[in-house]
Amino acid sequence: MGGTWGYRSITAGSSSILSNSQCTVVASGSSEHISGNTITVSLEVRFQAKFAGTKQLYLGSEDVNGNWSADYLQPFGSFTVAAPASPSTSR
Repeated sequence: MGGTWGYRSITAGSSSILSNSQCTVVASGSSEHISGNTITVSLEVRFQAKFAGTKQLYLGSEDVNGNWSADYLQPFGSFTVAAPASPSTSR
């Protein structure tokens, strides 16, 4: 999201975080599951308020030898980041 984050990785379930100016990926709230040739990844992502709106999701993949897939960064889906709720006032 928002460009390259570099080559830093985090491990799902660890205490690591990965952040940029738009969001934070929280490893402790993330998980992965591998079954045969299928991997399922769930990520806990916390967005900055200024990043609200509809976003496009792109995915790329790399094999164990460091080779990127030929269809690198193909559109995968979309999601919407909700605007933060306005603070309520009590009287």
